[in-house]
Amino acid sequence: MAHLLAMVVEGVGGFVKTLWALQERRWSYTFDAVASAAVSVTMALVLCLLSIRTSYRHRRDYFLLFKLHLSLAKNLKSNKVHQTTSTPVHHTLDAP
Repeated sequence: MAHLLAMVVEGVGGFVKTLWALQERRWSYTFDAVASAAVSVTMALVLCLLSIRTSYRHRRDYFLLFKLHLSLAKNLKSNKVHQTTSTPVHHTLDAP
């Protein structure tokens, strides 16, 4: 009878150890999956932020170039208008 009880306890112990190992493995796989998902989401967020920053920098550079172009065009236009509206100076030689 004692021998039978020892076998039952040993079998239940093995069963519990197996269940515990499977549970640990499941938690390990779950942790790995969550960690992988967190890394993927973090990388996507970082790339998105870098893309927005780069896009903003390019738009800012193009905007500054456009403003420079407009100011140069305005200066050239005002110089042309100034040149065409100024009265010509005729130099005459007056005999003394």
